[in-house]
Amino acid sequence: QFQGDFNVMGDNEIAPYVIDEPWQTPGSIYDETWGYRSWQQRGDARQKTDEHIIRLAQVVSRGGNYLLNIGPRGDGSVVEFEADVLRGVGRWLRANQEAVAGTRAQPFRQLDFGYATWKQGRLYLLVKQRPASNRLELPGLRNRILRANLLESGRTLRIDGGAVDFTGAPDPAPITTVVCEFEGELSIVPELH
Repeated sequence: QFQGDFNVMGDNEIAPYVIDEPWQTPGSIYDETWGYRSWQQRGDARQKTDEHIIRLAQVVSRGGNYLLNIGPRGDGSVVEFEADVLRGVGRWLRANQEAVAGTRAQPFRQLDFGYATWKQGRLYLLVKQRPASNRLELPGLRNRILRANLLESGRTLRIDGGAVDFTGAPDPAPITTVVCEFEGELSIVPELH
């Protein structure tokens, strides 16, 4: 059991692997600044929202906490662009909170489609890109998958030889969550410690 300090990554830095102790990434809406700048190039709110949803998925799948900073104006008001980004991340999080809150870091070294989290009896596949094969491969998973479905819609996906068939599922925009119910205690070979 961990008994040390809480680790903090550098600004907007995301650990490239699972860290087995408490840690967080301090992120900002814009990589260039932590405060309000009237001249800040704001770009497309949807693109910025997607960027932060992907960062959130990366951090939580590696066992961390994502701290997202905004830069309010001097009077304390929030820039509408930043409010739109926060609302967009909030909508995604509300629909996918089961895959984020109270979960553990992904048990796989790497997944070709994105990321994963898990809790007892459930594995959450955070699909960032559709594999060419349309198969969500789970390398080393020894448990039998009982069922798989899209978290938001509940639509059932077919299980194909220990992988999940992603055929017919919507393209990830930016992250589509698949929940897999599995049998027994989670067992992955090789185990990730």
